[in-house]
Amino acid sequence: MCLACSVTDAAGPGRTGLGQARQVIASIAVSAFGTWAYNVGIAVYAYERTHSAAWVAVVTVGRYVPALVLSWLASRLVDRLPRRGLAVAADLLCAAVMVLLAALGAAAAPLWLITMVAAVSSTLARIQAAGVLSLAADVVVESQLVRASVLAGAAEAVATAAGSAAGSLLLIPFTAPTLLVNAVSFVASAALLASIRGAGGLRRRARPDSAQPSAVTSESSA
Repeated sequence: MCLACSVTDAAGPGRTGLGQARQVIASIAVSAFGTWAYNVGIAVYAYERTHSAAWVAVVTVGRYVPALVLSWLASRLVDRLPRRGLAVAADLLCAAVMVLLAALGAAAAPLWLITMVAAVSSTLARIQAAGVLSLAADVVVESQLVRASVLAGAAEAVATAAGSAAGSLLLIPFTAPTLLVNAVSFVASAALLASIRGAGGLRRRARPDSAQPSAVTSESSA
């Protein structure tokens, strides 16, 4: 996730340096850990249910394509909402969806239904990522954006590897724990973001048309 590209204007009075950026970076890392444990788990679950690589591909594509479309449709509304509240709400909704997915998996629900519910989670995760990027622009002074971006990228990379390994280990007894781990990671992320002070009511500032940076986010959204 690129923090440095999320802001182009000078540091404003609402930004408080790298201190509160630690919560943002920790949120990114915690989310990446849970998400990659979940990515491993849901792929293996689809294969265990069908013994078909084609179905694994269907579940994967079925999660991400609707998420791309829905998050694009929601982008105008998202841009008008408070950044921290948006990210926290999306985290909590993602946690609830993970619990629902674990229940559906335990009940051997139809795979198409599980895929549809997972697509909702992927949409919410993309909205959460956009909210976190915008929030970073409020809590990191411009002189610290590159440093914060490097730290966030390193934390996400480590968490991605650790999450994948943890997901593989948790698959030994049962698939559901990987979904519950992701639910816990979303709750932890929400708690970290909620602890950031002075950013609750801020909204995204308009940028000149000539300087519209594109946010670079991970493609691993749940």
